[in-house]
Amino acid sequence: MAEKPADPAPKKRLRAARTPAARPEATPKVKKPAPRAPGPRAAKKKKAAPPVDWQRWLLWEAVTWSVGIGMGIGIATWVVWRRAEQDVTAWLADPPDVTPGVVWSAPLEIAPGQRLSLAALSGDLVAAGFDRVPFIPENPSGTGLFAVDGERLALWTSDWRTAQGKPMKGGRSALRVEDGWVVETSSGRLVLPPTALATLGGGENRRDPVTLARLSPWMEPALLAIEDSRFREHYGIDPIGLGRALVFNLLADRGSQGGSTLTQQLAKNLFLSRERTFQRKIREVFFAAALERALSKDDLLELYLGEVYLGQYGGLPLHGVEQAARAWFGKSASRLDLDEAALVAGVISAPSVYNPVKDPEAARARRDRVLDRMVSTGSISADAASVAKQRPIVLSGAMPGATRRAPYAVDAIVDAAESVLGEGAVARRGWQVDTWIQPALQRAAEEAVAAGLAQLEEEHPKIGGAQAALVALDPRTGGVVALVGGRDYARSMYNRAVLARRQAGSTVKPLTLIGALDRKLVTPSDALPDEALTRRFEGNAWTPRNYDGRFLGSVTVRQAIEQSRNIPAIHLAEKLGLEKLRSLFARVGLSHATAWPSASLGSFDVTPLEIAGAYTVFPTGGIWREPRLVDHARAPDSDEVREMDGTSTRVASREAAAVATHVLEGVITRGTGAGAAKYGARGALAGKSGTTDGYRDAWFVGFTPTLVVAVWVGTDQGDALGLSGGKAALPTWARFVAASGMLGGRFVRPDGVDEVAVCAASGHRPRSACPEVTDEWFAAGSAPDGACPLHDSAVAEAAHGLLDGLFGRGPDRQTEPR
Repeated sequence: MAEKPADPAPKKRLRAARTPAARPEATPKVKKPAPRAPGPRAAKKKKAAPPVDWQRWLLWEAVTWSVGIGMGIGIATWVVWRRAEQDVTAWLADPPDVTPGVVWSAPLEIAPGQRLSLAALSGDLVAAGFDRVPFIPENPSGTGLFAVDGERLALWTSDWRTAQGKPMKGGRSALRVEDGWVVETSSGRLVLPPTALATLGGGENRRDPVTLARLSPWMEPALLAIEDSRFREHYGIDPIGLGRALVFNLLADRGSQGGSTLTQQLAKNLFLSRERTFQRKIREVFFAAALERALSKDDLLELYLGEVYLGQYGGLPLHGVEQAARAWFGKSASRLDLDEAALVAGVISAPSVYNPVKDPEAARARRDRVLDRMVSTGSISADAASVAKQRPIVLSGAMPGATRRAPYAVDAIVDAAESVLGEGAVARRGWQVDTWIQPALQRAAEEAVAAGLAQLEEEHPKIGGAQAALVALDPRTGGVVALVGGRDYARSMYNRAVLARRQAGSTVKPLTLIGALDRKLVTPSDALPDEALTRRFEGNAWTPRNYDGRFLGSVTVRQAIEQSRNIPAIHLAEKLGLEKLRSLFARVGLSHATAWPSASLGSFDVTPLEIAGAYTVFPTGGIWREPRLVDHARAPDSDEVREMDGTSTRVASREAAAVATHVLEGVITRGTGAGAAKYGARGALAGKSGTTDGYRDAWFVGFTPTLVVAVWVGTDQGDALGLSGGKAALPTWARFVAASGMLGGRFVRPDGVDEVAVCAASGHRPRSACPEVTDEWFAAGSAPDGACPLHDSAVAEAAHGLLDGLFGRGPDRQTEPR
């Protein structure tokens, strides 16, 4: 029987199972409805965009910007680096010349009656650019020519301009000198171009190269200890030192610490300005790196030690340790002892602060700090540092230029200019500094100081080591026209005219007077008590006395000032008010004054420059002029001009200033300044002496209508002179004023001031019995009406006794006024 064929159904089921649509049972196929036509809303719908991968996009942007910024920084870095490298290479191949800075005098002024030698004038003319010739030709040319024939000097100058740009007409002129005095000029007061007082740069801005092999063995460790202890380890930039300085400056309450390496300092000194900007700091880093690449560490150190700025000496900049060693210690840098090397290294960070000439105590403290750092770096032992700290600072140096024109004045001028321009800027950039110094007056001041000290020591041999200072101002501008800071700059550069603070003594009494007159509290004829008194202030008793130990009962305001009596001066100050008096002192530049009663007698410290400035209130009609050492400074490489204007403040009325001046004229004619005439000082003169407790300081401060002069005499140690201002300081003051040629003119009595005849003893209207009558000045309407109460028969004899006591006719006069 034949077999049945196999059922094909399983194959179909198997194929069906392998297809996605396979189902256990067949499903009927449903027909989809036809799509509807799109309506108005559906037509507005857009197809959705694919999702954005934000992480990938941000990563791509960051990479793109980073690459761009990196390339920009890289290109900028390469450009700055190449520029620094090229500049360093060029400098090492050919160091650039330095444009010299110059300190200029005021225009030369010559007038009859002025003390002047032809030799000195010839030197001034040469320094001003004149050429000396046998005779002035018919058609002269050049800047200026002069010829000397016996006692006559003929000169010719081309047209020129003042520092302020004012055109001055040149031409021919002449003068004649007899016995050191100008007796004749061709056209009144001659005005000639200014002369150079000092040149800071060019040849004088020299560097003395040094080698480590010929330096003191203490110099390098002292320098590195205080300035850059990791110098031998870093490559021009020290991140560790920079970070340490940053932390210190953030945490310290006061003071700061620098983070610049020696190489950075050298780069700044050689190639960059002193401006404090981020851009300059960045360039400094690149220049430092370029220097490190071009030179060895020893070469860098030698260049630094020969270049670094260490302050001024006689108007000359000190560059390098060799110059500093010779200027301060009179020896080569190879022979510096440990303490001396530490001092030199310590000055570097702030030459104006740590200068051993100007502030020995600050220099000593800084030196000791360097020694401590040397101990911490292992350069020396603690015992060696202790021994070095015990050594005093002994300055005995000398340097070419110490005997140049006006060295004390130049030092003060450069300091004043660089307080505005930046330390070392005058020499480094070549600023032209215009001043008020009159060469003829400067010479007269130096000669007067020398003669005054010589006379003092001749008449009083027991006085040893006396010093003197003199400051002369033009009250119309406040400009310093002459300044002497000591007897011998080569021996002592300490500038007593601007740095020495000494008690003012009785020189402040006229300031009390002008304050009281301005408030109409007194007149010159008013009486003041002269009786014993005691004052208590803050729990302290104070019992002042007069110079002669006597009390006269009562004196006039004029008599109190002329004879410098202390008790009446205290009463005058109390009339004004001690706090108002302190405020008045501050307004005329005497900022150290107190409101204590003793301040009325000058128990506070002043400098000669400050007290000279205070006295400008008298010839100016009540206006205080701040003393000015610099007029302005001109940059050599641009039109930049730095004006250095002073402050002017009205302190008192014209009437008060005029009346006070008239009282101070009496000091010269019959008071403590009566000896001025002996030295040729005559004419319109007014002033006041001053003597401090123990006769330690002697002063005389006075003025003409166009000149204010302050003279101090004393010792640096504060030893007693035993002499009053009228004995020790007046001769120098009078000599200078007589030699100045500025004795002409008169003190003008302004409107609002009356001149009234009064009895010299009482200050009241005179009677026929009054033995002496004088003209007194009063603010309008304030003159006394009553007749003299002293010279009316019964009291005439008593009045004569009062005059004897006041004016020294009595036989019992043993002491002298201050």
